[in-house]
Amino acid sequence: MRNAQARQQTAEINLKTISTQLITKHKNIHEIEGSVATKQQQIEAKQAEHATKQRTAQKTKNKVIIIDQDFSLVNKTKAELEENSGEYASN
Repeated sequence: MRNAQARQQTAEINLKTISTQLITKHKNIHEIEGSVATKQQQIEAKQAEHATKQRTAQKTKNKVIIIDQDFSLVNKTKAELEENSGEYASN
């Protein structure tokens, strides 16, 4: 009888220990989930910031292309005017 009571007490102690461990692990999991959610939000914010910077860079690149085209047109027009000016001077 005492042997059965000792085994029962040991089993109850083991059950309490395992329950406490499970509760602790469950709390740790919730903390980790919260940390992961926070990191995910930070990553999403960084991705949005990066996308905004990429759009700004593309707009700037497009403006530079237009400016280069304008310079080319100006140089072409200048060359044509100088050519025409030379023709008028020789006439």
